[in-house]
Amino acid sequence: MIPSTQWNSWQRVAAGTRGWLTPGNVVSFMGLVITLLGLGLIAGEVYAWGLAVIIAGRLCDILDGMFAEATGTKGPLGEMLDAGIDKLVTLSGLVVLVAINVLPWLAAVLVLAPNLVIAVVVYFAQRQQQRIHPSRIGKIAMASAWLGLFAFVATAASHGDISAIWRAGGYGLVGLSFLLGSWAAWGYARLLHAK
Repeated sequence: MIPSTQWNSWQRVAAGTRGWLTPGNVVSFMGLVITLLGLGLIAGEVYAWGLAVIIAGRLCDILDGMFAEATGTKGPLGEMLDAGIDKLVTLSGLVVLVAINVLPWLAAVLVLAPNLVIAVVVYFAQRQQQRIHPSRIGKIAMASAWLGLFAFVATAASHGDISAIWRAGGYGLVGLSFLLGSWAAWGYARLLHAK
């Protein structure tokens, strides 16, 4: 929307790469790599460091939008990459944590089900050339899911009564994620149907 004569250097680079090379996208990809490294640490039973690294990676999911806003490089490609990377990282987390018996199947299904519905709705929206923007409810659902996953990792790292508390917290958070994710999916589906 800004005339090219008024672009800042970030906007020129973004335009020259068709929106691929932006500070927000770089931070999104960094978050993907950092989170995958953290999952690798957890798979090696290095729980405390693994959680710390994953938290750093997930913080990138918050910072990418801030960087895009600050540099004036927000756009549809960045929004799509951010959402896609978020889903990819979450799926990777579910697969790894279930495979190493840190996350129960039920908890994984509670996180995965609404995300699959959202992916299908977004697919059909794109086929109809509609853009569906991430909602606040969807973002809160994803945050709740990750907090639940952290609680299950804490369960694996702890023993005794505290382990049971972490496990209950994990189920509570992924249950909340399921409810909020389902609500977000319903909202996205209504937007698709309305148009």
